[in-house]
This record gives sequence, C-alpha cells and structure tokens, in this order.
Amino acid sequence: MNRTQIADKYFMKGYSCSQAVLAAFAEDLGLDVDICFKVAAGFGSGMGGLADTCGALTGAFIVVGMHYGGEPAQKHKTYDMVRKVAAKFRERNKGQIHCRDLLGVDLSTDEGMRSAKKNKLFRTACREFVRDAVDILDEVILESDELGS
Repeated sequence: MNRTQIADKYFMKGYSCSQAVLAAFAEDLGLDVDICFKVAAGFGSGMGGLADTCGALTGAFIVVGMHYGGEPAQKHKTYDMVRKVAAKFRERNKGQIHCRDLLGVDLSTDEGMRSAKKNKLFRTACREFVRDAVDILDEVILESDELGS
C-alpha cells in the first residue's frame, strides 16, 4: 500500500485530514502512528474547526518539519519546503488553502458544519485534499532529496 492509500484508509476510518496525512508518513519518519494521531489531532477542519488552513495541508507541514528537522540551521529550508507544498496545493485547488474557501462553507459555524455533512464534503472534497497533500509531499520531498538540497 502506498502513502496515499494509507492516508485514505485512515481518513475513511474517521481520522482528520491532518491526522491521516501525518500518519501516512509515520513509518518513514520513525514515528508511532498513535503519536501521529495525537500530534495532529488539533489541526482538522481548518485548524481545530476554525475553517482556516486546510487540515490536510497542516498535516503536510508537520511532515515537512519532521523530514527536514527542527534545528535552527534548518529553519529556512523547512520554510522553503512549506511554501513549495502550499504553492502546489494551491495549484491543484483553484488557488485556495483555507478550509472555508476550499469547501465553500464555514466549518466554524453550525450552519456550515451541517451543510458540509449534508453535502458529504468530508467524504468527497476533503478526501481529495488528503490525497493531494500526500501526493504533493511525495513529489516535493523526492525532488528536493534528489537535488541534494
């Protein structure tokens, strides 16, 4: 099973976008899957239900940080990679990275949450955002590592 399939499996089991993306990289990062679920627990539905930055994307940002390291000397490399991931996510998603813009509803409101559930946005749109984030990470990390940067 590839990472996109792993993320999809976790997402369809009810884990958030952020949790599914991070957990898909657990083995590669040397992390326990349960730790991934805990670390990313607060980022779903656009950062804890605030409908801000997409949870799949925040999960991807955590993966970038874990891959490139948290040392001060790596900060600029990590930021550069976060910007690359965000740019590619925007390219795939009509220029958007915020949950409310991606879904067309504001999950921070009861009305928005009801609409998302009624229209099955979590199982359709969000599922695609999870897949996008994992595919983008695979592409960006592979390119960067191959270039030795």
